[in-house]
Amino acid sequence: MEETIHRRMPSDNGLRQLALSSLLAALYAGLLLVFQPISFLPIQVRVADMLIPTSITYGWSATTGVTLGVVVGNFFSPFGLTDILVGSVANLIAGFVGQRFGKDAKSPRRIFVVTLLQNLVITTIVGNYLWAISAPLPQELMSLGLHPLLLNLFAIFAGSFLAINVLGFLLVMQLSRVQKMKLK
Repeated sequence: MEETIHRRMPSDNGLRQLALSSLLAALYAGLLLVFQPISFLPIQVRVADMLIPTSITYGWSATTGVTLGVVVGNFFSPFGLTDILVGSVANLIAGFVGQRFGKDAKSPRRIFVVTLLQNLVITTIVGNYLWAISAPLPQELMSLGLHPLLLNLFAIFAGSFLAINVLGFLLVMQLSRVQKMKLK
């Protein structure tokens, strides 16, 4: 009897993964709300996107966490259902890219390259759908004479560079230091 009860209980590892996913989802949504004035613009710095590179360290737990976090957080987006659905797909793909290509990454250079790939995923998907739904860019950028799609892509890349490639990279490097200290 005791053996059958034990088999039905979730493993500690499964509970930890669920807790980590939940924590990252809550953090992502919370950061979107705290930084709402700069999170939902055609030129945006989504500070919450700094959590996307945690998929390099924590795999599916982080990927599902940042994906669920964007679903919840984007309910407050002025871009509506498009931002909820397509934004969550962007985070899902970027998280998968991080866990797939960063899985065995040890060197800071390789980790940074993986964060660049994640940024390119976000830039390509979000930049295109913001352009497609005609999110207006500031007149100063429009006066540069470039195609609005290129301007959107550049604007998203720049904000994502700060969030993913600077803040996210630093976060992953710190998390890897903490894990190394735990192993000692």
